Amino acid sequence: MNSLRNIALITSTIAPSANTFLLRHSDPEQRLRDYQQAFTFYCQQAATGVFDALIYADNSDYPLDSLIHIARSHGVLDKIEFISWRANDSPDNSRFFLELNLINEVLARSQLLQQHPDAFLWKITGRYRIANIGHIVRKKPAEATALYVNSRSRPHRFVDFYLAGFTIRAYHELVAIDLQLHSSKQDDGERILYRRLHDHGPVRQDITVRFNVVPRIYGIRGYDGQSYNNWRHITKYYARVVANLLFPHWWI
Repeated sequence: MNSLRNIALITSTIAPSANTFLLRHSDPEQRLRDYQQAFTFYCQQAATGVFDALIYADNSDYPLDSLIHIARSHGVLDKIEFISWRANDSPDNSRFFLELNLINEVLARSQLLQQHPDAFLWKITGRYRIANIGHIVRKKPAEATALYVNSRSRPHRFVDFYLAGFTIRAYHELVAIDLQLHSSKQDDGERILYRRLHDHGPVRQDITVRFNVVPRIYGIRGYDGQSYNNWRHITKYYARVVANLLFPHWWI
């Protein structure tokens, strides 16, 4: 069996539990439309070879028939593993904790990852379409063989987690260790991850903590229901592109 280098792990909660912490964009029908639109885009990326395979993982046990139809219509159904179950985590846990539990479940259930344990996973929040994902994947530094994430230090220090690249081993060693630490709502998991990667001496040589391409996001943000398609976020995107070129140490 041929080795798979880049696998997209698309995380999904189409029908979230009531009262999920920090979640305003919660209507299942609207969320499904978001997932369908983004998934169509990622099927196109699989068809053109950006990703060798996709894993679509939904932890709300919502029927995935429409998504399977999208994959079939793009001729990539054989490149996609669908995983669905009903998570029993308390919705009162932090969103980062719920996301890590979702990933842990995928690692335990995925037959594709059992066959390709050394693949590089690109974890993508499934409602978001990263329009330049192909450029991000192709421009990944050669030395980022274990972990490739986007750190920001202004105005706060945290690691974006809507898009993150890692091996299974690095995920367990660097991201999901001490899982209960992330259950607290008093400290964002993305900030804890920043401290873990930056505050304990030099960063490992097989880790890159800042993307060299600014992601262009389309979609609706979960915690406040705001769109990444409006003028404010478009302006932020271009400001970050300019800062990356002129002031590369300004991690905004």
